[in-house]
Amino acid sequence: MSRKLSPDASSLNYSTFLGAGGGTGIVLDSNLNAIITGGADNPTFPVTSNAYLPTMKDCCAFLSKVSPDGSQLLYSTFLGSSSGAGSLSAMGIGLDPGGNIWLSGSTTDFQLPMLNPLQSVPPASGHTGFVSEFDSTGTTLKFSTFFGGSSPGVDGIALDSMGKAHIAGTTVTGTYTTPSAFLGTVTAPPQFVQYTYGYAAEIDPVNDSPAVCFGYPSPFGVNFSYTSLQKTVKRTLTISNCGNSALSIQSIQVSNPAFNVPSDSNNCSSTIAPNASCTFAISFTPTSAANYSATLTITSNASIPTTSLPVSGIGAVPVATITTNAISFSPLLVGQTTGLSPVFIRNTGNDILTVT
Repeated sequence: MSRKLSPDASSLNYSTFLGAGGGTGIVLDSNLNAIITGGADNPTFPVTSNAYLPTMKDCCAFLSKVSPDGSQLLYSTFLGSSSGAGSLSAMGIGLDPGGNIWLSGSTTDFQLPMLNPLQSVPPASGHTGFVSEFDSTGTTLKFSTFFGGSSPGVDGIALDSMGKAHIAGTTVTGTYTTPSAFLGTVTAPPQFVQYTYGYAAEIDPVNDSPAVCFGYPSPFGVNFSYTSLQKTVKRTLTISNCGNSALSIQSIQVSNPAFNVPSDSNNCSSTIAPNASCTFAISFTPTSAANYSATLTITSNASIPTTSLPVSGIGAVPVATITTNAISFSPLLVGQTTGLSPVFIRNTGNDILTVT
């Protein structure tokens, strides 16, 4: 519901429903139109013919514009990705001096569109924050990024006279801090205890910057699954420069020696132009029947200089299991041969079993 009071709050100028859902933020443009964001509870929430996302995919956010007298829905759209791969909640809204609409909130949608992002890789599971910029009509996405690690999201956003976006939110882990930060690190919680931490950040959309992006399913990491001991297998990953200036990869490192980034398979040593890409390989050689995990870290000249992906694999061995009853032969004369008695051997391991 949207309502407008007179300047002295003595009368109600208008009051109107918007649709099934609830508003979480409102701002006025230069024409005194009310621009509203919030949660949509039903696919029948009203949208206009020029909507950025005309059908509900993610559950469940909207962006709407209402005329100054509350009598017209000037614009309305759902928010999220066209795939609907997760949920999205819009919590903050603001306008910059050019009238562009900025939104912030929380999402689990790993396919949320990224445009010149500061952070393109979401956490492996759970919610993370997002910040998006639309033009003044709400029909064109101009900037979009994840922000923070596993977190409730970006709760609030404000724009200054220079068009810089100031955001505030909460996070559990994995939020980047700048070198001159007031508080660059936090104390880790005790075992079995989880802390949440408040943060503030400033985003300058004017400065061009490169960005590291991975195609699906790479944002969730690299999984080698079951691999024979002493056998080396490789996966090829593609890095795309989804920013708007040249990208330079300074290093690609992995934290566990069971994994490796072979230099002869690394094609990311040259400068990568915007919208261009490069490939590199990561290999896995298990030496024991165990679960392996590591962190793959790409260091670059992006605004957030490190991008990390989880890496995992399992060392596989065969396991021979005999499944039969006890074998017992009846008494025989010397020189006689009994009939055959079956013995069943089952491979209950995760690698090929060879019986010799």
